[in-house]
Amino acid sequence: MNPGMEALAIAGAFAACSVWMMRYSMTQQRNIAERFIRHLEALVEEGKRDAERHRAAIRALAGAVHRNSALLTKLLEERNGAERKQRHDQTKVQNCRK
Repeated sequence: MNPGMEALAIAGAFAACSVWMMRYSMTQQRNIAERFIRHLEALVEEGKRDAERHRAAIRALAGAVHRNSALLTKLLEERNGAERKQRHDQTKVQNCRK
């Protein structure tokens, strides 16, 4: 083999090896990018599920707060009514004593 052919063979082997390495690294890069995209998509879906759970919990909490507020309002009205009645009865007793 003459030196020119030998240099050409080495250059060809180098070029082939370089092309193979580029293709291999690009394939690996694509695989990494695809895994990352799948990971991001999974995070988005998980975020959607979390948001839906939070939405349902907030709705339930809002309903409970509304019910509790209504009960407290009713209790206060009953208490105020009982206090008024008690004051009224006391006033009657005082008026009767006079």
